[in-house]
Amino acid sequence: MKKLFKELKAEDICETNVVPVRPKKDTAVILPTVSVSIPKRSASPIFSQNILQWTQTQVQDWLLRHNLVQISRLLTNYDGRSLIYLSKYMNNCQSQQILNLLEEDSLRRINE
Repeated sequence: MKKLFKELKAEDICETNVVPVRPKKDTAVILPTVSVSIPKRSASPIFSQNILQWTQTQVQDWLLRHNLVQISRLLTNYDGRSLIYLSKYMNNCQSQQILNLLEEDSLRRINE
């Protein structure tokens, strides 16, 4: 959660206490393996000084170059104009509301 807030540059972070779960004795624990694909970067990204002119590819390249892999997955269809709108929205809304909307969008994409 902290990583996502950091990526979103949110000022308001709520702490959540996490309690580790320990397996019972004599229980075999098999961890799942997950394959994660990271979107490819374009060969030589050139970024305009005007973010409004950025394409979806340039936004993805910029996010990945700044090691914002998780947020890049959420913003796969965003261009520069979309980033400006998101920034304005983040400055005027509650952080929990933004997280809820991002979660809804992620779930919608999973079910497509």
